[in-house]
Amino acid sequence: MRVIIAHAAWLEDRKRTLGRLLEQLGNVDATVLRSTRPEHAAIWARRAWETAERYDDDTTILNDDVIVPPDFLKVVTAMASAAPGRSLSLHTGLPEAARIRGRWLRSYWLSGPGYLLPKGEPTKMLDFWSKLPWSFNARPGANEDVIAIHHAWSKQEPFLHSVPAVVRHDTETKSSLGYDGHKLRTSAVDWERFPDAKLTDVDYWREGIAAPPFVENPWCK
Repeated sequence: MRVIIAHAAWLEDRKRTLGRLLEQLGNVDATVLRSTRPEHAAIWARRAWETAERYDDDTTILNDDVIVPPDFLKVVTAMASAAPGRSLSLHTGLPEAARIRGRWLRSYWLSGPGYLLPKGEPTKMLDFWSKLPWSFNARPGANEDVIAIHHAWSKQEPFLHSVPAVVRHDTETKSSLGYDGHKLRTSAVDWERFPDAKLTDVDYWREGIAAPPFVENPWCK
């Protein structure tokens, strides 16, 4: 498992949040991709996906302003083992998640603060992206999550959202995109609400994996 962190180095406060995240990750050898000036997500996300493409491994991509649980690498490795070959949204923001009895739900939504791409998926996403018309990339709102959502729809394979979320967005940190106060910037079911959860156990994540309920994307139907 590889970890990539997208770092908005042009924002002074992100030095603090990056340091916190690296400390939480412990001895994980994370790749930090630095944006030295403001960049659209279509630019820095492509750089992240191209980096992930070079790895012969599953890859977790994180924003630099998130908080993760202890043993995070073991957690996401267990999740990937329970759902091999699937793209996982780790920052579950769907309110319906609070009523889910299993560990997963399906949705055509990839939540940008944290997600896992299986081996080979970055190449498929980049190939799909390269075939889109320039007008699509130029239109407002075509962030990397929109590209990923359209790719998932093209193959009729929703993302798996974890219950609980194992990535928390630090909403006290100013958004680099102006999304401060956005209701979907917060995870709906934080792992701390599940104190007895065995997050590093593959069997824990296998519960409900056979037929997760489907929830429609609330902002990109």
